[in-house]
Amino acid sequence: MQTNDGTNHLAISFKRRAGVSNVTHTIQLSDDLATWLDGSSYSSTGNIPNTVLTTEISRSGTNTESITVEENAALGSAPQRYMRVRVSAP
Repeated sequence: MQTNDGTNHLAISFKRRAGVSNVTHTIQLSDDLATWLDGSSYSSTGNIPNTVLTTEISRSGTNTESITVEENAALGSAPQRYMRVRVSAP
């Protein structure tokens, strides 16, 4: 959970090796654990840190990055909400 301007948001933190060329990290959100929607994504071909669903709030490190992303909607705007990092190779 992350607090932004007095409002709580669901957040997730993860680490990634910045120089790895065949891995994509995608933040995903779900209301039911069956259907997942893509948010921010990170790969060697380009990063999309801010989307309609998620916003990157911090990133630090060079070889290994520590990244924190929060959901744009306020916590409690849905009855239940889940967040995960999907790691995939092309």
